[in-house]
Amino acid sequence: MSEWIFTFGTNHVHPVTGESLGRRFVAIKAADAATARVEMFAAFGPKWAMEYASRENAGVERFGLVELDLEEVRSATKGVAAATPDLAEDERDDEVTR
Repeated sequence: MSEWIFTFGTNHVHPVTGESLGRRFVAIKAADAATARVEMFAAFGPKWAMEYASRENAGVERFGLVELDLEEVRSATKGVAAATPDLAEDERDDEVTR
């Protein structure tokens, strides 16, 4: 199982508190990137910026990012899920960026 890091833009806000998530990140442990993205979409919908394969690649230390507890978000939103991504579309995006 690998850890996947998801970051936010300055225009993204916490779904409960409304606070800016510009300097925050979420870490998700999953078997692969596609599974991690499904979890991220379930919690935040499309309201996040980037996905990284490590904390170092995401710049967690370099930029002083603060971890947002995904379980706290899930319980605060009481499992209200956003749209799940179309994995076939994600695969097309991967081909375009190669």
